[in-house]
Amino acid sequence: MKQKKPVPLSLIHMAGLPIADGVPVVVNMLGDKFTFEYNQNTYNLPFDRIEDIVAKREEEIQSAYVSSIGGAVGGALLFGPLGAMIGGRVKKKTSRDTSFYMIFSYTKDGEIAFISFEFTMGLGIKVFEFIQAFKAIPRETKNIDL
Repeated sequence: MKQKKPVPLSLIHMAGLPIADGVPVVVNMLGDKFTFEYNQNTYNLPFDRIEDIVAKREEEIQSAYVSSIGGAVGGALLFGPLGAMIGGRVKKKTSRDTSFYMIFSYTKDGEIAFISFEFTMGLGIKVFEFIQAFKAIPRETKNIDL
C-alpha cells in the first residue's frame, strides 16, 4: 500500500533557517525533499542529507541534556541552537504549558546541523505523520566509521 503524502503544516520556526525565530513557516514534503516556505522564499532540504527527524517535548530535551552549568553546551551539541536555548533556560517554570518541537538533523558541509520548529499539541498527529512518511522511504544504508 502506498503511503499517503502528509499535508503541509504551518509550524513556528525556532532555529536553523536564515529567518527570524518565532515566525510561521509552511513545512511540506515534496518528492525527494522537505520545503520550508516563508515570506515568498522556499528553503529545500533533500531527503539524502537528512539524518533524522524527531518530535520532542521541551521537558524531554531539558531532562536528557541539561546538567546545571553545562546545560546550554550539552543541549547545543545535541539539538543545535534549540538545545542551547532550552538547555540554558532557568530551571524554574511558572507555567504548565508544554512546548513541542519538530527537529530535523541533517548534514551541511560535512557537519551535523539542525532545523527546529515549535508546534502545538493539536498538530502532534500531523507532525508524526510527516515523520512516519519520511521514515517509510527506503534509504541507502550508511556505513559510518567512528
